[in-house]
Amino acid sequence: MDTSTTAVAADGDAGSAANVAQVFQALALAGGDGLVFRRRRAGGWQDLSWSAFAAEVGEIGAANLAFGLGAGDVVCVLARTRPEWLAADLGAVTCGMVCAGIYPTEPADKVAYVLNDCGARVVFVDDAEQVEKLKAARGKCPKVEAVVVIESTAMPPGDPWFISLAEWRRAGRELIKTRPAVLATAAASAGPTTPAILIYTSGTTGPPKGAIITHGNIAYQLAHAPAVIGLQAGWRRPSFLPLCHVAERLFTYMAMAGGMISCFVDGPTELLAAMPELRPHFMLAVPRVYEKLHAQATAWLAAQPEDVQAEIRQAERRALEAVQLDAAGQLSEAAAAAWRQDQDGPLRTLRAAIGLDRVAMLMSGGARFPVALGQWLHAIGARVDDIYGMTECGTIALNQDHRTTPGLVGRPFSHGEVTLGAEGEILVRGPHVFAGYLNLPDKTADAFQGDWFRTGDVGRFDEAGRLVLLDRIKDIIISSSGKNITPSEVEGALKAASPLIADAVAVGDGRNYVTALIMIDAALAQQTLAARGEQYESFAQLAAAESTRTLVAEAVEEANRHLSRAEGVKAFRIIPRQLSPTDEAMTPTLKLKRRVLIDTYSDLVEDMYPAFRKA
Repeated sequence: MDTSTTAVAADGDAGSAANVAQVFQALALAGGDGLVFRRRRAGGWQDLSWSAFAAEVGEIGAANLAFGLGAGDVVCVLARTRPEWLAADLGAVTCGMVCAGIYPTEPADKVAYVLNDCGARVVFVDDAEQVEKLKAARGKCPKVEAVVVIESTAMPPGDPWFISLAEWRRAGRELIKTRPAVLATAAASAGPTTPAILIYTSGTTGPPKGAIITHGNIAYQLAHAPAVIGLQAGWRRPSFLPLCHVAERLFTYMAMAGGMISCFVDGPTELLAAMPELRPHFMLAVPRVYEKLHAQATAWLAAQPEDVQAEIRQAERRALEAVQLDAAGQLSEAAAAAWRQDQDGPLRTLRAAIGLDRVAMLMSGGARFPVALGQWLHAIGARVDDIYGMTECGTIALNQDHRTTPGLVGRPFSHGEVTLGAEGEILVRGPHVFAGYLNLPDKTADAFQGDWFRTGDVGRFDEAGRLVLLDRIKDIIISSSGKNITPSEVEGALKAASPLIADAVAVGDGRNYVTALIMIDAALAQQTLAARGEQYESFAQLAAAESTRTLVAEAVEEANRHLSRAEGVKAFRIIPRQLSPTDEAMTPTLKLKRRVLIDTYSDLVEDMYPAFRKA
């Protein structure tokens, strides 16, 4: 992989390790037979020790070498979040190769795009669904020489292009027997500036870009971030977000470096079912997952006897009052003691129902966290801290203060520099900043201002030196009267007004007023209307129902009470289709693609501006 045109970020101190192999080897040696991963199976949890995982990583790395791969060659992984994903990843990276992940929800044509862009020679897939995608993309990916299939039941018969993981590992073991030093020799080929992984941005506009993350970037983060965050050895955390996303990948690496145990579950849906038995100490999740936990808690409470409901609801009310007083600096010692007593009593029962009874640290990133939801979690004893980061530079800031300001992402990490540039753009500098975008020298150059990485986010520092995230520069709405409006402020107010609004996109650039496209929570809407005796067979019927529109209108009216006159939503339309990560209008990390959504539903948008034309 040629990166000569993309190496822009300055080199720097990358910690004591020269490459990821040195980090991993030290961790595996220290871990021995200790637990590193758990995986949820139908019959219970399956444990994986450090020694067993290290053997798998080594065998995959040696098999890559036996196949003819060498330093700089690219391996891709197209699979769900599972231990084998990381084994394939580290098997490549610890031998000087580069690993790129592909979202398992991507269709065959987008899979082909990534494979061709990075020039992958070998692809790891896990199940029959991904095998079929590779079959469909085969004619478009001439550089792919082999597809390694993790699940033996998904192996296509009689096709040598596909190789089972068991056979691949067997070839690796044979090479290690005949050449015991082969892994050490390959590991030595990588230095701090050597590319280690490619993270393809899920991108809300345009095709994904491959961000080049070096060995030095990773080693530097692992040397500094876990201790600053406060991760503790022995903590258990769920691993369920896509490993091809930088957040899950980096935090799984950090969990390994910090002696934590990652427990793999198959996506957010299985996570919710597993939480009461998993009972994590730490969790990183997008806001939507916490919203679902709140809904799960609400449903559990509604099913309890009336006396239990009354006791917990009273404790919730007292706790929420305590949160408000605490944020204002007016919480008395007696009130604080009563709050702790509620958290140790009825609210602990509530937390246990959703698996949060022994949680020590919760984090959220990727989207603005609803203030009301944050206050509720804080009240019941499960406060969520905001972490701000990006694909291109990992962790930037962490908010461990009370959630009182929308967009507050906290104090910048000490292992990097953060400043504000023109138009309030957040700029980042340090050894954790990436090397550039693969095959895109112009976009790489545009991403830097000198040696500062341009995040594209607009922010400000508050009086306490904490970073407040406002919005993306390109998403700022400028009305036809010249008023600058931050769409995330509008969208945040809408989501805070009612859990019925799962997401929203504010519209109004060049227009006379602000409108919104609303994505409703289908399950909650069905439940609410069923209680009134209304039943709808399809999502389209539900979205079009006058009762649904009335509920949303009430939420919009409530949101407008917290917005300025210029920001107020004058009209809205409900998106008539239930969106999922497989939709073009939504990223695999559950973010709405603003421009795609507005273009897709341009008829709904224009319907909200009948008397005007875009200026």
